[in-house]
Amino acid sequence: MEFLDNPEPTSPDLKEIFKTFLYLGLTAFGGLLMIVNINKKIVKDKQWFSDREFMEGLALCQTIPGATIIQLCSYIGLKLRGISGSAVSLVGFMTPSFLFIIFFSYFYILTKGSDFTKDIFINLQTVVVALMIQASFVIGKMNIKNSRSFLIAIIGTILFWLKFSSFMTIFLSAILGLFLFNNVKVNLKLDNVEGKYAVFKNLKSILLMLLILVSVLLFSFFYSKNLYNLSTTFVKISIVSFGSGYSGTSLMFKEIVEKYHLISPQTFLDGMIFGRVTPGPGMVSVFIGFVIFGILGAVVAMVSIYLPALIVLVAVEPIFSKLKNFWIFQRIIMSILSSFVGLLINVTFTFATLISWDIKQLIILAASFTALSFKVSPVWVILVTAIISIALNILVTIHI
Repeated sequence: MEFLDNPEPTSPDLKEIFKTFLYLGLTAFGGLLMIVNINKKIVKDKQWFSDREFMEGLALCQTIPGATIIQLCSYIGLKLRGISGSAVSLVGFMTPSFLFIIFFSYFYILTKGSDFTKDIFINLQTVVVALMIQASFVIGKMNIKNSRSFLIAIIGTILFWLKFSSFMTIFLSAILGLFLFNNVKVNLKLDNVEGKYAVFKNLKSILLMLLILVSVLLFSFFYSKNLYNLSTTFVKISIVSFGSGYSGTSLMFKEIVEKYHLISPQTFLDGMIFGRVTPGPGMVSVFIGFVIFGILGAVVAMVSIYLPALIVLVAVEPIFSKLKNFWIFQRIIMSILSSFVGLLINVTFTFATLISWDIKQLIILAASFTALSFKVSPVWVILVTAIISIALNILVTIHI
């Protein structure tokens, strides 16, 4: 594939970067499909990046921990205006989603006990199961490419099923991959002065972000044991989840619901629904934080889930061209992605057991999965299901 460079990339100021990513945060839907929207705006419309620069940044964001979409927005801001640009692009992109999630969470708390809304959410939870089944197929196809990755996925599935610690399972998978993926033998060579010291390029910014993160953790520790558990869990998820948001969401379920029992499984599923219908990144973590601790929990959750990944991006970006060829790095990433397939399978099965299956739910599952298979946006699948559910509830109420 040949990339065409733009003639003369422009240098936007921070205000223009914020406005652009605020617009993207309001209008971009569809998980990883948002990459297309971002590419159109940044490369085609604004001409801030060339096609090649954009694809190089995307490759970096898909390889390091954190949600790809969030990392990509941070990366673009970082290349345009340094740390300030990264912060501004991130705030602009996440603000609409954060506000929508807070609004939906407040509405959810007010109406949760209603029989009317309960039936609607039961139907929408079935759609979430369909989403997870489809994600398991897609992510499995992307990451299971040989018998070795298949073996790690199977081992991961078994360990998750036996309720091993999620992070211990990922760690064991990474260690196993160091031995199984022995065909990866490229070595890391920092053969110039710039390469050797590039890691210190953003050291002050990294230390400042680490200070903020530690302050949030300390505050959580003294405020509440549950808030501390929530915060530390999100930090750990941030630095071990890659690519699709489904991997991080699955880890959240294993830790927040099954380990710490901070919210019910059904509430978690409802949070996933809100995460899919809001523009920008699906902030399930913010929903969880708000439901448990209000606005304080929402802010702590957002900082805990997104700041560690940003620290990784800022630290790795200067040396990524060297690091991506390091055989240990490659083997660990391949192993973790394989284990995530096992995690998705396990969580999908758990979600399915939460549904009270009858003919209606089977029809919703089949229709949703079929629509998703034909590339219909999850947003439309959820909205159509919600509208039909509301209409049927109204008709039943009138008939009674």
